[in-house]
Parts: sequence; structure tokens; C-alpha cells
Amino acid sequence: MWNSYPNISAITLDRYLSDHRPILLRESTTDYGPSPFRFYHHWLEVEGFRKFVVDTWSSAPGDNRNDMRNLMKKLKFL
Repeated sequence: MWNSYPNISAITLDRYLSDHRPILLRESTTDYGPSPFRFYHHWLEVEGFRKFVVDTWSSAPGDNRNDMRNLMKKLKFL
């Protein structure tokens, strides 16, 4: 049964009002953050890919105050 729940751990708590020890089940998950972007070269062969990138890039929000921040915003938008 425990194989169905690999992220569950069990601990026993102290006795309080009863002669039984309550069991606390805790789910532990790890957040690894967003998955990294991967570019696949076969995308370059898809018809309309270049137009899609150009249109999306030109419509991405941004300003001219900070080029690096502007680049980061446009890449996220794309």
C-alpha cells in the first residue's frame, strides 16, 4: 500500500488524552522551479515558425529603458 504514496511519511505523536499515539501523515514534495526552456532545431523546419517568432517578438511588451530587462521580458513572452 505504501508504494502507492511514495511522498508520504508517517510520524507518531506523543500521547495526550488517550493511551494511543496518533499518527501524523505528511506529504513531502519538492519544488524544482520552472522547467528550463529547450529549443529543438526541427522547429526551424516547421512552416510559419519564423513568421510566428517575428510577429510574437514585435508584439511583446517592453520599453527602451533597460535593454537586458526588455530582452528577458520578450523571451518570456515568446
